[in-house]
Amino acid sequence: MNYPLLIALGLLFLAASFLVTHSTARTALVVLSCVAFLIAVILTLVGTVGVPGAA
Repeated sequence: MNYPLLIALGLLFLAASFLVTHSTARTALVVLSCVAFLIAVILTLVGTVGVPGAA
């Protein structure tokens, strides 16, 4: 998994949330960005521990 790609995706969702006028869509984009950041942080902290076949 490419962590910088997840971070960029989170920033993209966050930036898009400022452009969207519908409140539900804005909330969904903010949640998606938070999920992308959270996954990137968890994968960075955990690393490849417990992943079979990862070198």
